[in-house]
Amino acid sequence: MFYKGLIWTIVISFVLSVVAVLSNRNKVESDLLMRSFASLGQFNQSWVKMKVSGRDLSFGGESPLKALHDSALASVKAVRGVRVVSDSSSVKAKVAPYTWSAIRTQTELVLKGYVPSPELMADILEKAKLVNGGASIKNQMELADGAPEEDWSNAVEFALVHMNMLKTGSVTVDENAVRMEGEAKDIKSYMTLTEAFQGGGDAPDGYILSSNVSSPHVADFIWSATRTDDGIVVEGYAPNAESREEIEAMLVDVANGADIDNRLKLASGEPADWEDRVIYAIDHLRLLKSGDVHISNAGITINGEARTNQDYDSMLALKAPSGVTVTRKISRPVIAPFIWTASLDRDKLVLDGYVPDKASLKAVLDKAREIAEGHKVVDEMGYAAGAPENWAEITAFALDNLKHMSAATAKLTDNELVLEGTARTEEDLAKLKTLEAPGDVRLSVKVAAPPKPEPDPAEIARAAEAARAAEAAKAAEAAKAAEAAKATEAAKAAEAAKAAEAAKAAEAAKATEAAKADDKKGDAAKIVSLDVCQSLLNNIFELKHINFKTA
Repeated sequence: MFYKGLIWTIVISFVLSVVAVLSNRNKVESDLLMRSFASLGQFNQSWVKMKVSGRDLSFGGESPLKALHDSALASVKAVRGVRVVSDSSSVKAKVAPYTWSAIRTQTELVLKGYVPSPELMADILEKAKLVNGGASIKNQMELADGAPEEDWSNAVEFALVHMNMLKTGSVTVDENAVRMEGEAKDIKSYMTLTEAFQGGGDAPDGYILSSNVSSPHVADFIWSATRTDDGIVVEGYAPNAESREEIEAMLVDVANGADIDNRLKLASGEPADWEDRVIYAIDHLRLLKSGDVHISNAGITINGEARTNQDYDSMLALKAPSGVTVTRKISRPVIAPFIWTASLDRDKLVLDGYVPDKASLKAVLDKAREIAEGHKVVDEMGYAAGAPENWAEITAFALDNLKHMSAATAKLTDNELVLEGTARTEEDLAKLKTLEAPGDVRLSVKVAAPPKPEPDPAEIARAAEAARAAEAAKAAEAAKAAEAAKATEAAKAAEAAKAAEAAKAAEAAKATEAAKADDKKGDAAKIVSLDVCQSLLNNIFELKHINFKTA
C-alpha cells in the first residue's frame, strides 16, 4: 500500500508540474501576442496575422501599404520578450487607377476609394464630419499604395470642402482630375462651385477640374419680365450663367435704350422647351408698350397694353410652343379721350372713332344696319383700348335714338353722350326731349323741331293758278275802275266846261246888258218895257239862275 500511495503522489505532482509549466507558457505567449498587437499603434491593422509559440512570433497577413507593413513588422520585432519573428507577410500591389470619391445623398455622406495612409484617412474622416453638418458618414475607404505624385491630399481636401455645397451629388479624385456632379444646395453654393472649378485660388496643382453641377432644383421654374417707362426688370430663374447672359442680351434689343434690371437666379428644373418659352415671351414683350410676361409650369401669361394696333394683332398671331397653355390679357393702345361718333345725313350713316374689340365692332355695325332704313352704313372705326365699361350699351342707345332724327349726330366722349339733330316728327321731338341715359352716362340732347310738311305739288300748281286768276281778276277790276274813274272825270270835265261856257255867256250877257244899261241909264228908271222884261225872263230861265242885281 505504501508504494502504491507513493506512485500516485509522484504522478499527481508531475501532472501538476506539467500543468503549471503549460499554464505559465500560455501566459507568456498571450502576453507577447497582446503586446505585439499593441505595438502596431492606434490605427487598425486588421490585416496582420500573428501567432506566438513560446517566445517565437510568426508574423503574417497581406498589408495594403508597404510603409504600413514595414512599420508593423519593425514594431513587432521590437517587442520585449520576443525572441524570433518569423515573417510570412506580403504587401498588396499598387492600385491603378488610384481613385477616391465622396457621395452625398439626402441622408448620408459615403466616402469611398483609396487612401495612401491611415493618418490621411483619419484626417479625411475628421474633415468630413466638419463639412457634413452632423449627418451620418459611411466610411468605405481603403488603404492602398499607388497615389499620384501630385498633391493628392490637397485635391481630396478641395473636393471634400466643395462637397459641402452639394445638395446631392458626388466628387471623384483620380490620378490627374477632380470631377464633381450633382445639384448645388443653393444659388450662392452654385456660384462658388462654378468659380472654384474654373481654377480658383485654392484649386490643387496639377489636377484638371471638371464640374457638372446643376443649379438648385426648383419645383416651379418661374421666369418673368416686366416692362415700364423706366425699363425692363427680369426675375425668376435661369439654368446657367450663359442663359442668363443671353436673356439679358435679348432684352437689351427689346428695351430700345431703357435700363435692364437682371435679377435672374440660377436654378435647375427647367422644362425641356424652356428656351422656346422664353423667346416666345420676349417676342410679346417687344410689342408691349407696358406690361409683363410670366412663365411657370402652368404655362405662359401675357399682360399689358400693345404699342400699336398692328402690334396687338401681331401678338395674337404669335405661335406658342407646342403643348403650352397661353393666357393673354392684353389690350390695344389706350386712347384718351375715347371718342366714337355716328353721323346721319340724307343718304348715309357714317360711323367713326374707336371700338374696343372685334365683338363690339360687329355689334355696333349690326345695330347701325338695323336702324339705317336704306341709308348706306360707312365704317370708318378703328380699334383702341380705354372704352367705358358700358360702351356697347351706350352706343346701342345712341343709335336707337338717332333713328328718330334727320341730319343728326351722336358723339360719345368717354362717358359723355351728345345727341344733336332735327326730330323727324313732333312725336319724335317729344320722345327725344324726355330721354333718360343708361347708367351713369352724362347725356346732352340738342334737338330741333321737325320742319312743316311740304304741300302736294298739284295743290301748289292749283294754288298758283288760282292766285294768277285772282291777280288777273283784280287787274281787270282795277282797269274797269280806272276806266269808270276816267269816264267820271271826263263827265265832270264836260260839265265843268259847260258850266264855264254858261258862265262865260252869262258874263257876256251881263256885259251887254251893262252896256245897254249905261246907254239907257236915264230912261231905264222911268220905263220898263214889256220886251225887256220878257228878254230878261228868258235869260233867267236859260241860265237857271237869277241875277238879282240885274233884275
